[in-house]
Amino acid sequence: MESLKRQEIINTPECKGMRTVISARPASFNAQQLPARYECKMSERRLAPVGRIEPAQEFRRLKAEALQFVAPATRRSRYQQADTPTVGPNSEASTGPTGIPNIHVPSAFAGVQDTGWTPPEGCLAVSSNHLMIAVNSACAVFDRAGRQLLYGELKDWFAPVSQGATIYSPKVMFDHQRGVWLLAACAREVNRFRSSLLLAVSQSSDPLQGWWVWSLDAAMDGAIKTTNWPDGLGLATDNSAIYLSANMFGDQGRFSHSKIRVLYKREAYAGAPLHGWDYWDFRNQNGTVAFGLQPASNFGSTDVQHFVNATQDGQSMTVWSITQPLRMPPQLARKHVATLSYRIAPNGRTGEGREIETGDTRLGNVVFRNGSLWTAHSVSANWGGDTNVAAIHWLQINPLTGSVTQQGIFGQRHHHYFCPAVMVDRHSRLMLVFNRVGPYDNPAICFTGRRANDRLNTLQTSALLKQSKVPGGQVWSACSSASLDPSGSDFWLMGQYAIDRDAWATWIGETTYAPHASDYPPNYPKDYSKDFRSPSVRSRSRRNLTYA
Repeated sequence: MESLKRQEIINTPECKGMRTVISARPASFNAQQLPARYECKMSERRLAPVGRIEPAQEFRRLKAEALQFVAPATRRSRYQQADTPTVGPNSEASTGPTGIPNIHVPSAFAGVQDTGWTPPEGCLAVSSNHLMIAVNSACAVFDRAGRQLLYGELKDWFAPVSQGATIYSPKVMFDHQRGVWLLAACAREVNRFRSSLLLAVSQSSDPLQGWWVWSLDAAMDGAIKTTNWPDGLGLATDNSAIYLSANMFGDQGRFSHSKIRVLYKREAYAGAPLHGWDYWDFRNQNGTVAFGLQPASNFGSTDVQHFVNATQDGQSMTVWSITQPLRMPPQLARKHVATLSYRIAPNGRTGEGREIETGDTRLGNVVFRNGSLWTAHSVSANWGGDTNVAAIHWLQINPLTGSVTQQGIFGQRHHHYFCPAVMVDRHSRLMLVFNRVGPYDNPAICFTGRRANDRLNTLQTSALLKQSKVPGGQVWSACSSASLDPSGSDFWLMGQYAIDRDAWATWIGETTYAPHASDYPPNYPKDYSKDFRSPSVRSRSRRNLTYA
């Protein structure tokens, strides 16, 4: 290990890098053997670790300042677009604009309910036959009709490799290229000052069958031992590698640095010990520490993995790109992307005066599709009133030129828009799911989007997916979740809503854009059948279309 430390550490102005210590062999288990549980709720509520770049006191000060202070970053600009939803206060109706379909049962159903952990930090992934949902601190498998097939606590899922640790910040994805599932989570043993990155890979496309699981030492930066622990986990794959990203914090909870662990896909998918590389201590172009690196979800074959983070000066994004040359260390490049000015959003407030946490400026998620990176985050905006509100800053970025293709700030006067997640289909049609709360509205899950030929820098009017009947608790997830059906045209959306004063639940909806000639190039064969699920599955999408 000392030889590894001396000879293979990489120091650059952008970050540090080093080969990781080889992992142990994975344990194996069958999902059918998990203890039988059905949404077992703990007797006492537990707060999942949530790390921020600012100390707690400074974060509270910034939140209070964000409500009243009207800075250039919040003054109304031509990039601000006021949403005009047609739903009434606390309505259950779902009303969509032209091109965005209504969502009706059975294309919308309840996901996982309150597990006793706060916040849920839910994540959704979809295959041809299953949906998989991960929250703090449980995982569930559904069929596409909304029937729950499996529910397991993360402590049971990773029991072969992790005992007695707090498991949190889960991420789940389906590798469309290889037809396997991946589930990852952070783990921390406070008393032993040990932290882990937990990884599970299915042995087939059926999440109800066999899995391999690994416990990787998160405190190791390459071969260098620290006492840091991770939060804000990211998970992605490209042609050859699995990528785990995290924000790393010291013993006292202070942010240390961001980190990426690169693992070789061929080893993970064969159930072998894992080799890889660590990159850490990322620096933006101005030398500031990078926080909240989000890996891009990829569709199709790609030899490059992109990451994006919002910078702390509120003026730009940083795009990181990792390539895997044959028999060489992964190569990393950095690009500075100038954006609209932005700043942290104020917390939301319900009509009853309950405060709703809207988070910081970290990105919800990132999608790489057709040569563009798409992302969104919560920021402060002013629509002409005396106080600011939370709004959604969304962007399309060209990673080759390091420039913004289009962007906008989406929201509404007196309402807070926050907790966004994006997804993009093969025709570059965007879908964005988020939460909204206002003076007469309890927290709601809403969605919007845009076609590729819509006017630049604009989104369509939002539609309602699920309305809370009660105000709910203060602590909220950092982002919602969106996934794309393997068919390439059906979007699956998931968000958090309130079912009691201090209890949350998740709600899942399926939607698709109606076929439209403008979505296709001039010589594209007009075969819209691929926009729908196979007739043998008794397509539910076709009934939900609103034709443009």
